Amino acid sequence: LTTDTYLEPMSAPSLTKLPNLEAFWNLETIGIRDNPYGTEDDTVLSHFNRTIQFRNDRYEVSWPWKDTGHDDLPENYNLALGRLRSLSRRLLKEPELLKAYDDVLRQQLAKGIIERVTETSE
Repeated sequence: LTTDTYLEPMSAPSLTKLPNLEAFWNLETIGIRDNPYGTEDDTVLSHFNRTIQFRNDRYEVSWPWKDTGHDDLPENYNLALGRLRSLSRRLLKEPELLKAYDDVLRQQLAKGIIERVTETSE
């Protein structure tokens, strides 16, 4: 047996025909296309740049809420009240943890991170 038995000689046309690599790497062929009208990222970045402020030794920026047409979120007062009562019972059993919570809340109140809310506040 000779090597000619196992290998077929390649013809000239098969050597010159290269695969179309551009089409292979083109994401549009699988349905991925750039949005020609801008992206949500562009909108959010623009909003960020318009609303960023440096106030009280920190940066603040408003939330980039989407205009979804949804109503306000439902009230969760009873759920929050239940969690507060549960936490209060736990903290009363652990005075050191109660002191730590109190210290953090007082620091945040002094820095303006949180604010005191009255029952009539909305």
